[in-house]
Amino acid sequence: MRISDIKKIGYYIRRLIKGKYSLKTKIHIVLRYFEMGISIFFEKLRGLDYTMLYVTKMGGAYTKTPKYILKRVFNEFPEKNTKSFIDIGSGKGYVISQAAKAGFKSAGGIEYDSFLYNICLNNLKKEELKSDCVYNEDAGQSNHLGQFDIFFFNNPFGPEILKQVLENILESHKEKKCWIYWVNPNFGSCKMDVIENAGFVFVKNIEDKVEPYYTIAVFSNIENDRKK
Repeated sequence: MRISDIKKIGYYIRRLIKGKYSLKTKIHIVLRYFEMGISIFFEKLRGLDYTMLYVTKMGGAYTKTPKYILKRVFNEFPEKNTKSFIDIGSGKGYVISQAAKAGFKSAGGIEYDSFLYNICLNNLKKEELKSDCVYNEDAGQSNHLGQFDIFFFNNPFGPEILKQVLENILESHKEKKCWIYWVNPNFGSCKMDVIENAGFVFVKNIEDKVEPYYTIAVFSNIENDRKK
């Protein structure tokens, strides 16, 4: 654990204490943090590293997306074996592992940070999961996006990079339907606008009434998917 990691943990604790959350929300967050601590302990026993926070050299941060959030996305696709799923900004690979276990035709990820990418490969190897669709590259320049149907984002980067990635997705899906699932769409006021201005259609929000920052905004590249 690095000093920067400890500082990041302190940041989340201070945010919880000072945050204007309801008592119900604070209790839910404390329980989730407790669950994270247990997860870290058992991951260490198995040689895994999914849960521990990580602060990148570029100032960003990796945090593991809670399993119950992922289930909300996975449940949108009853016939998972016909869909390919990718996590953009896949970090240590937890989302990839859960998508693979959920039964998608293929589960992949793109991670720019080589340190996180190597942790991801180790995690997937330990769990005996495939890593042939996991790439250490710039998602805006990737030529692999066309093989996926579902794109998952947990606020991996800012608007400028996002615009490039969205253009790449659209270019590779001119004759193919795809969906974007964006966690915490209100983090960064221009994210929603960037996605819609790129040519995607807002479909709906999957609301989280307890922890609103885990609301998921859903978009599609097909106009007929627009929410009535």
